[in-house]
Amino acid sequence: MEDKKMQHNNGLNSSFEEFQKAFPDGKARRKAPAMYDVVLLNDDFTSPDYMLSVIMRCFHLAHDDAVHMILMLQQHNEVVCGTYTREVAETKMIQVTNMSQENHQPLRCVIRKEIK
Repeated sequence: MEDKKMQHNNGLNSSFEEFQKAFPDGKARRKAPAMYDVVLLNDDFTSPDYMLSVIMRCFHLAHDDAVHMILMLQQHNEVVCGTYTREVAETKMIQVTNMSQENHQPLRCVIRKEIK
């Protein structure tokens, strides 16, 4: 029985030694997930009031921030509404797309990998 305990402990010790070799400072490092921008595209047909409601609902922004985004959208033909992990960005894009389709609006939304 002592031999089994020794073997088991030796297995743990060698795993710990391997960990120490791989991470000398004792910390395992994880790579940060890739981030994606959720971008609204201007179409010259969607009303500012509708865009305001989409931005406030889908991106949970205050009225003044949403108005600022609309002005940026109209000036630059696109605006980044937020930067998220891929899954969250896809969900936001789907929310905007579904909301626009349900309301017969041409507003388009895309996601793009964040450029660092």
